[in-house]
Amino acid sequence: MNSKLLNLNEFMSEELDDGTGSETNEEASEMSVIELPGNVDFGLTSSIDKMIYDDIEMTNVGGKIRLFDHRAQLENLAMNLLDGRVVMNGEYYAPKEKEPIIDFDFGIDKMSIKKSAEKFNTIDKLAPIATSCSGTFSTDMKLSAILDRNMNPKEETIEGGGQMRTQSVYIEKFEPLTKLAEELKIEKLSKQNIEDLKLTYLIDEGKAIVDPFTVKIEGVETTISGYTTILNQEMAYDLKMDLPVEKLPGALAGQASGALADLNKKFGTNLSIGDKIPVNVKVTGTVDKPTISANYGEVAKGAAQDLKEELIETAKEEVQEKIDEVKDDAKEKAQAEANKIMEDARNEADKLMADAKSLADQARDAAYNEAQKLVDGAKNPLDKAAKKIAADKIKKEADNAHSKALAEAQKKADNILAQAQQRADEKINSVE
Repeated sequence: MNSKLLNLNEFMSEELDDGTGSETNEEASEMSVIELPGNVDFGLTSSIDKMIYDDIEMTNVGGKIRLFDHRAQLENLAMNLLDGRVVMNGEYYAPKEKEPIIDFDFGIDKMSIKKSAEKFNTIDKLAPIATSCSGTFSTDMKLSAILDRNMNPKEETIEGGGQMRTQSVYIEKFEPLTKLAEELKIEKLSKQNIEDLKLTYLIDEGKAIVDPFTVKIEGVETTISGYTTILNQEMAYDLKMDLPVEKLPGALAGQASGALADLNKKFGTNLSIGDKIPVNVKVTGTVDKPTISANYGEVAKGAAQDLKEELIETAKEEVQEKIDEVKDDAKEKAQAEANKIMEDARNEADKLMADAKSLADQARDAAYNEAQKLVDGAKNPLDKAAKKIAADKIKKEADNAHSKALAEAQKKADNILAQAQQRADEKINSVE
């Protein structure tokens, strides 16, 4: 079939008045399902210069179409659409007096991100960031769904997935990104140009889920994973960022540097924060009203571990120096006893930390399980919202208790090592 113009709107049925008399004439004539005959079976190879569906124009359309049993089966149907190229394979099934079903494979090359979200409500729901993006995307995508009377996929029935690629995308005025910039106090984060993005996604159980993928946001290497619910646009994303120290909020950077300076002075060490700090960010709430929480706990945890290791290393070096200086049997015996003191102290400190971590982890896991049970026991959306707030509070308290327990254990471990060092020194000095 060759055609200069094919207007699919002319093949769309009109909604019928339901007998209540409540519909206006405009509503009654709203275009709806594309109906297909069930008593035909024929195939054709199409070549269409221009095709119109709703307010969407497609050009250079060509491919194989088979019509049979209320079905339109497409084979390599290609077209120019929204500045890109699309190839479709699959089936549209519209049984009489039933909702249509689609099951398609799409090969999309360099389609406008913003235009696709503006023209297709489903894309806007699956990827709400799209309307804030300038650029193109390519994807190999599977999509199946039941359509409503207006030919829109029913959100709860959408299933599929695929891989998406972009070369360069500029993002601005996207509320979660704006809130992230505010939380981290890095204003430039609110507007980003993302290069060479590749990600794998899954659409299942009403969620658009992305597997972990890594990008650079304002030069910061960031690994992102999580999902958005299609119906309510609720989010649950984890961002793992290696944040350069110079990008840390001023107050936090000052506190961390000051604390380490005190430790270095007290123990004669030379600890430093390092060039980069691992920061974990959780993005929750909805797309329009996101909640951002950043955890800088790894800063203190890492510094404490460095301190422990450096104190142990310092103890080893000092003991080794004593060995070199001791020449007679009495001094060698004292050195051996000093070594034993330090070894026992290290074992005790390590066991203390391991036991404390195990107990703290168990307590936190129990609290998290309690919080989840609270949410799972919700009877309705309102109850779920209230219990989610309570659950989040339980988790936060559990996290605080976990951190406090580890900090107290670390303090005790450091004290054990310091006292052991003092005893070891006294043992060696007693024979000099």
